[in-house]
Amino acid sequence: LHAACACLLFSLLRRVGVGIAGALAGSCVFAVLHAPLAAVAWISAASGPLVVFFVLLSGVCWQRYLESERSSARSAWYVAALLALVCAAASKEDCVLAGPLLFGLHVVRDGWRAVLRPRGLLRYTPFALFGAVYLAFVFDPAVWADRPGVGQYSFRFEMVPKAVTNLVVLFWPRHMTIGAAPRWMLFVGIALLLVIVGAARNGRERWQRVLYLGLAVALFGLLPVLPGPWESAAASRLGYPSAIGVGMIVAAFAQGALARRSTSLRVAALCAIAAGCALHALSVRSTIAWRFVDASSDYRALVDATLSCLDASESGSVLFVAPPVWNALDHERGALAFANGRGIDSERFELPLEEIDARLGALSSRAEVVVWEDDRWVRADASTLDHEMLRRAADANAVHGHAGSVPANWLRRP
Repeated sequence: LHAACACLLFSLLRRVGVGIAGALAGSCVFAVLHAPLAAVAWISAASGPLVVFFVLLSGVCWQRYLESERSSARSAWYVAALLALVCAAASKEDCVLAGPLLFGLHVVRDGWRAVLRPRGLLRYTPFALFGAVYLAFVFDPAVWADRPGVGQYSFRFEMVPKAVTNLVVLFWPRHMTIGAAPRWMLFVGIALLLVIVGAARNGRERWQRVLYLGLAVALFGLLPVLPGPWESAAASRLGYPSAIGVGMIVAAFAQGALARRSTSLRVAALCAIAAGCALHALSVRSTIAWRFVDASSDYRALVDATLSCLDASESGSVLFVAPPVWNALDHERGALAFANGRGIDSERFELPLEEIDARLGALSSRAEVVVWEDDRWVRADASTLDHEMLRRAADANAVHGHAGSVPANWLRRP
């Protein structure tokens, strides 16, 4: 799915006038950035690649709509773009990025005057209405009333400089949150903004528009109009939408550099792009902690190994992660991870809650289990040990054990 997203970005760049070399450079950088690959590797973050895929698909359909001359074909592509937006909304709230992207693509193609005419603006009415209704829904406090630790999304001015910092953090080849980014990254981000604006002023008009569009998408992708845990964004799976803008910026710069007659400038541009891609590709293996595991045979083997660990050592533990807060639309799944006295040393699994209850029941029948609740260890038996009991304990105790911001509990053999 991520590879398909890279191909869609390549097609989009080609359709807005970027050459093959520039479009290929932008797509390659997009493909190896840490944020998209973190979303690919994180089991519960499938909504990230899905929403980016449908947003890009909506953009490609929109470009075909603008290019088509026959009225029947134009209508078909318009409906296809709208349906892709609906699919993006069914994936994740980052779908609202589609509105600015489509508007920017139209500006790149026809210029501001053509887009700002009443007839041009009328084309965006369904997209604007859809985005407004969706945003009103996700900002409704009642939606998040039963989701501890999420919601309360509101604009805060300090998010603007953090979005600028994100420009630098997204290029960083390792996981880093915006909140943890050093102060110098903000100044580097401001310098990068000035370089982009200065370069755009000296380039061809369409090249300027592509550069500005990439900058707008990269910044808008992490502004607080998109709900999300912003302190943990940037070079993580949550920065996936902004990676679209980064790819466009790289494509525009590559197009400008490779179009020059200077051979040394061309070689320098190619070497910089290749070095960046190689650096990200080499760092991915060491920075992404979650790996793919077969959910059947491998899971059973790890369950057996974990139970053996519990039987053999008093420090053996099982970490239960409550239904993931990063997917607010999915209430029917939870996760398990296994650990020993040295810390978590195996994979994390996302399973239906019914299956988790069955696994927990089997665990309680083979070993005595206690749960940290009300600041003490409480013995749990087969009749009380289920995901609801663990979730209540996690929500009430500010998490005894934790996995990021995810409610969790330690199950431990006395």
